[in-house]
Amino acid sequence: MLQVVLTSRNRFSCKIQWPTFTVHRVWTYWSLVVGLVAPFIVIATFSLLLLLRVRGRAGGPGAGASAASAAARMSMGGGTGSSATATAAALSRMSASRLERLSRLNSSMTRVVLVIVAMFGVCQLPYHVMEVTSLVVIDRLAEDPPRPPSPRTAHAIIYCNVVVQILVFLSSCCNPIVYGILNKNYRTQLLNIQYVFCLFVIAVIITCICLGDQL
Repeated sequence: MLQVVLTSRNRFSCKIQWPTFTVHRVWTYWSLVVGLVAPFIVIATFSLLLLLRVRGRAGGPGAGASAASAAARMSMGGGTGSSATATAAALSRMSASRLERLSRLNSSMTRVVLVIVAMFGVCQLPYHVMEVTSLVVIDRLAEDPPRPPSPRTAHAIIYCNVVVQILVFLSSCCNPIVYGILNKNYRTQLLNIQYVFCLFVIAVIITCICLGDQL
């Protein structure tokens, strides 16, 4: 439960009052498993399956089979040799172009997935490290005699705790930003918008200068 305490600077602060230290320890490690380990395993597993699916489409044996079979049917269908050769060459070029597009899609998808998985770990791992660190500090305070951290270490722990909590909040909103930044179409549209905005700002500045000269 929450308890209002008076700090050393005569300020009131809210503090979680655990029934026992064992409950605190169990809750911390349970949060580590449910909040970090299990989601990371799920995200990494499904991301790997997605990459394997995309890579299979890009480099699978059926990627160029349709073009080869179509060329073979054209050559066996009684057409002239020149037309069959031209058709086979066109189909081969189409197949190469399709493979190139799928390869670019594979590279882009791999980059997005790796960034998403890495960002989840970067945003979530420090928080749980700080929670386990707090258990170590509490253990030292419970010793006889107690071994409290130095004032500099205590302040560092407080500031680090604030930073890691901010990272946890950022992890819930950074995925759409990553998807947008790593998407080529999004980047192109964003550059176009910035270009139009710059032209608009320049036009406004020139208009203000002209009106100022007239006044």
